[in-house]
Amino acid sequence: MKKLVLCGKEISLDQVVEFGLRPEMKVDLCPEVLEKIEEGRRRLEAHMRETIYGVNTGFGALASEKIPGDKIERLQENLIKSHHAGAGNCMSPEMARAATLIRLHTLSSGYSGISKELALALVEYLNSGLSPCMKEYGSVGASGDLAPLASLALSLSLPELTEVFLWDGNWHRMKGREAVKKAGFKPIKLGAKEALSLINGTPFSSALAIFALKMGEELLFLSDIALALSVEALASNISFLFEGIHRLRKIDGQRERAKWVRKLIDGSQMTGKSNEVQAPYSVRCYPQVAGASTEALSFARRLLEGEVNSVTDNPLVFQEGVFSGGNFHAQPVALAADNVSMALAYLASISERRLFRLLDPNLNNGLSPFLVKEPGLNSGFMIIQYTAASLVAENRLLSHPAGLQSIPTSANQEDHVSMAPLSGRKAIKIAENTRYVLAAEIMAACQGMDLRGGRPGKGTFRAKEWVRKRVPFLEEDSPLSQYLETLARELNREFIEYVLGS
Repeated sequence: MKKLVLCGKEISLDQVVEFGLRPEMKVDLCPEVLEKIEEGRRRLEAHMRETIYGVNTGFGALASEKIPGDKIERLQENLIKSHHAGAGNCMSPEMARAATLIRLHTLSSGYSGISKELALALVEYLNSGLSPCMKEYGSVGASGDLAPLASLALSLSLPELTEVFLWDGNWHRMKGREAVKKAGFKPIKLGAKEALSLINGTPFSSALAIFALKMGEELLFLSDIALALSVEALASNISFLFEGIHRLRKIDGQRERAKWVRKLIDGSQMTGKSNEVQAPYSVRCYPQVAGASTEALSFARRLLEGEVNSVTDNPLVFQEGVFSGGNFHAQPVALAADNVSMALAYLASISERRLFRLLDPNLNNGLSPFLVKEPGLNSGFMIIQYTAASLVAENRLLSHPAGLQSIPTSANQEDHVSMAPLSGRKAIKIAENTRYVLAAEIMAACQGMDLRGGRPGKGTFRAKEWVRKRVPFLEEDSPLSQYLETLARELNREFIEYVLGS
């Protein structure tokens, strides 16, 4: 069984996602990491007589309130009880598991001052198949993902006060006490600063953004395939793919998108058969539009790779002392997720325009209206464009940057926040919508290719072959919703690798 061993080195976004999606996968800590954690704890304890935020003071706007030594453990317990104030649905157990891994990775740096016992409890928690029920609302992406992470802290120490997911071959949501008992996990008592260390960070926001990014990177290739299929169906002029054009634009993403489309249509005898002198913008400018999206996702990846390998706790424990800062502020995560949202909204928007063109007999270079025989008696693909239009409209609404929506909290002590969780949730929704739009275009393009006839390129042939095993040629009107759902679900990494010949 594969195991992820944390040894103080960086972890990749792919490892985070894989760990979240594979609940049977185990995690462990190197001996040297445990030594660093113990050293950090000793350093914290050496400064315990000083006034340290969150150790012997209140929280947020209550930071000036001193807490007597005999109430320090109770302070930690009260913190996670009071901060367990989320609302809405639970984040998926896969993403919550990924978020828990990110938190363990952060705490294992030794700068948070937690005990070795807490670190090992987190390892046991994950290896027991437990995942916290983190409510979707409750974090503003600064001061840490407080309410969602309080669910994690409670499930580790006071599980009777929350709900927990348990994996036994399937995920089950249940009362925390029942879940930990079935898993054989023994709750741990949290010491000074440990509850604060669990909730004062960005793993909830980061997990949302990372999953959205991974979906987006897959959608880039689906978008290439959709464009290539539409080029075939429209018998399009393909001069826009000439390599020299893209060599003159110093945008790596643009060159990458053009390269993949050329590969997909290589060997085609269907393209270039129309009378158009130039292809329309939704076709001709695809490498430029999707190339910009590629660059935006690359930027988001760089930010998120930095974030998951950062220490986002507060205060932090150094050899020189204990210092308060703002590493819990998730502005980098918000900006990354907002960029993912906009990048994917562009892909859906240009895809819908090509879908519209495929269906309109005034624009589709000789194909039948709405891609069906006996139009009038049959409406063909008419209404699937309505579905795509509604999805694109929603994407436009959701793609407004959430990171601009700061609302002060905690009596104005926390007067600028990132709203990163909202950015991440929006990005995931936009990714889901975009997958549907691309699936609709791919369905219509395959129909258009069959109506036109001819030999397609190597990649487009493979793509249509895959689609036809799931969506038949539409001879007459048939409910398209079932096919759209099936195709959207199965336009996955396996499909991409098959089509690209990897």
